[in-house]
Parts: sequence; structure tokens; C-alpha cells
Amino acid sequence: MRALTALPVMSPVRGLLPAATMILSTCDKINFSMNATDQCIMHQRNFNKLTRWSLLFAGGVLVTGVPWIRWVQGRNVWDVFLGPAAGSAAGYGLLVGVGMAVLIWPVFRHLPAAQAVLHRLDAVLGFGRLSAGDIVLISLSAGVGEEVLFRGVLQPHLGLWFTAVVFGLLHPLSWWYVVYATGAGLVLGGLVLLTEGLLASIVCHTVVDTLLLWRARVWASRHPPVD
Repeated sequence: MRALTALPVMSPVRGLLPAATMILSTCDKINFSMNATDQCIMHQRNFNKLTRWSLLFAGGVLVTGVPWIRWVQGRNVWDVFLGPAAGSAAGYGLLVGVGMAVLIWPVFRHLPAAQAVLHRLDAVLGFGRLSAGDIVLISLSAGVGEEVLFRGVLQPHLGLWFTAVVFGLLHPLSWWYVVYATGAGLVLGGLVLLTEGLLASIVCHTVVDTLLLWRARVWASRHPPVD
């Protein structure tokens, strides 16, 4: 072996070994960095897909719900959305929405059943990856889409209480979340009856979702998932 390493042809090879080792190590580091970047890009793409689905849902509800309100229920669409006093309705929605978010977040943080829902939603949505734009678009899509569907289309036919129960049952993350969504449905439906329009419930729903998603993002940044 000493004789082989002493040969002139082996000397350049021996000189190349440290360089080759350095190149391979650098490639491994680059590959790891690229894999991490690819994972981040994939997560962002997945969430962007969720945002697009939220917008598609709201658009689909508007395309089908507005004609239903106009031609089946025979109501003026602008009156249904704005009511007789749009400014007051928006103010009511804002105040009630902030109040609901302030009251419900401590429940999410301290009630075990609510904590389970929070962790389950984090696993699906990835709160820590939410951008401000994503939060606004998802909240606005839910606020417009769900309020037009439940309070605009269904409530005139089913009434306040039954519509709220249906609304709760269609949020089956847990028994606690069904109860919470049913109660929220009663509040949102009550705003519609009080203001005679959908604007208050749309604003309230959007504000609640925006504040809770924003707070959940802060929570997720402080409580990263444990592998």
C-alpha cells in the first residue's frame, strides 16, 4: 500500500481527497437548505390553496345565494345586505365582533375541550404560517359566504333557532365547538333581526375570525409543535 501511495499517479488523487470531501459536505448543506426551502414553499402553497378555496366558497355562495334572495324570496338584494341603516349596522357588528373575540379567546386557551380544537385547527391550517393577507381573505370569505348562506338564504325559511342549530352542527370539530358555533349563530342571527340586514352579521363574523386567527398566529409562534 505504501508503494502504491508513493507512485506519482496517486499523489494527485491524494491531493484531491480533501477538496472532494469539502465539495460533498457543501453539497449536503446546500441540499438540506434546499429541502427546508422546498418544505416552506410547499406549506405556503398549501395554505394559498386553502385561501383560494375560501374565496371560491364565498364566490359560489354569492353566485347562488343572491339569485335565491332576489327571485325565490322576492327581496331587494341591497336592502337585504345593507338594511335601513348601514352605518349603525356596521357599528353594531364591529362592537359585537370585538366583544365576542375578547370573550372567546380565553376559553380557547384554558378550557381543555377548546384547547383540543385549537390544536386540531393548528394542525390543519398552520396558524404560524398565516400572513396578514391570508387572515383577512379567509375571514372575509367566511364572513360573507356563511352569512349570506345561513342568515340570508336559510334563516328566512328556517327561523333563528333552527338555523343556528344547523350552523353549529356544520362545525363538527368537537361537541364544544358545535355548542360554541350554535351560540355564535344565535348572536349573528339576532344581529340580522335587529338591524334588518346582513351587514352587521357579516362585519361581526369577519371581525371575530380576523381577531381569533391573528391571536392564534401569535399563540402558534410562541408554542411551536413538538415532534
